[in-house]
Amino acid sequence: MGDVEPVNPTVRAYRSLSSRLVDLLKREIKSSGFRKGLVTAAAAARALPYMRLNRDLFSLPLVRRYLDAPDDINHLFHVRHRHYLCMGLGIRERIAAALSHYHFEETHHDRSYLDSVYRDGGLPLWSCRKADTDYTLLLKASIKDRQEGGTSIVLMAGDIWLAELSYAWVDSALMEGGDRDLSLFITRSQSSSPDVPELKQFRQHFPQHSPPYFCLAAMQGLGLVHGQDTLAGIRHDMQIAYLPKYDRSFRRSYNEFWESFGGQPAGSRAYVMPLPFMVRSLETVAAKHRTRAAERRAQWIVITESAMASVNSHIKDPIDLEELFQLLRAMRSGSGEALLKV
Repeated sequence: MGDVEPVNPTVRAYRSLSSRLVDLLKREIKSSGFRKGLVTAAAAARALPYMRLNRDLFSLPLVRRYLDAPDDINHLFHVRHRHYLCMGLGIRERIAAALSHYHFEETHHDRSYLDSVYRDGGLPLWSCRKADTDYTLLLKASIKDRQEGGTSIVLMAGDIWLAELSYAWVDSALMEGGDRDLSLFITRSQSSSPDVPELKQFRQHFPQHSPPYFCLAAMQGLGLVHGQDTLAGIRHDMQIAYLPKYDRSFRRSYNEFWESFGGQPAGSRAYVMPLPFMVRSLETVAAKHRTRAAERRAQWIVITESAMASVNSHIKDPIDLEELFQLLRAMRSGSGEALLKV
């Protein structure tokens, strides 16, 4: 028997992607009919010319181990949908963005982190019990809507979902002017319906708070522990679920939210916020609101510190957190120049 001729890596990548396209076509035909299946597979087939990028993406241990199972509901998540992460990205940009995110996650965190986030339901970042309700912030893989951001910070009340911020580690060029190699880019902010009983209960347990603020406080911790001095948030009309008829709601949930933490427009896709977040001194807050403002800041600082400690314990090159903790605690009294907005 003669030697088996080695398969060219590009050919192997082409075969692998072709196999995924066939699997996707079969699954979509079965669930949505022939026409929908054909349209979805045709959209995903646009990735075929970019074999090297696809090879690099699907050869990542994280992707092979957690995201590329035959029964994955979001097969070829980065190219099968109309948009990925934000509106206007070309196919090459999409594949490169997926690669940069999962490569960062793979190379910066230990196996325990990857198992928790991408397999076991989430890494706890903070928890608190109020009356008979357990509130938890989890760092976990996005499943159903992975095209809106590969990883999410989720606030839960027991087993009830309250809010979620999804994000990706992307090339700063995507931010049109970022000065770092990678930027932490928040691509989705979503909250439960106002009539959900657990949301009403949350507001009773945490007066003058809102679930997205808890998620953003944890996101601040995630950015700081990875050495970031800025945090990017998607512009409202670049979010992939945006519709003009909901412009006011999207603008409030995105642009105005980022602006309230010192965010400034950065190109056509994002706002950039400084880390730590900007906040005015407590001395400038009206006396009748000062106590409430201090309590809110204290709660957010607790969340930020807890998130930093949780993630830092899984970073391959952990940092000394004490200096950052001291900075954050100084902000509690308004003695510094940055942190969370009142």
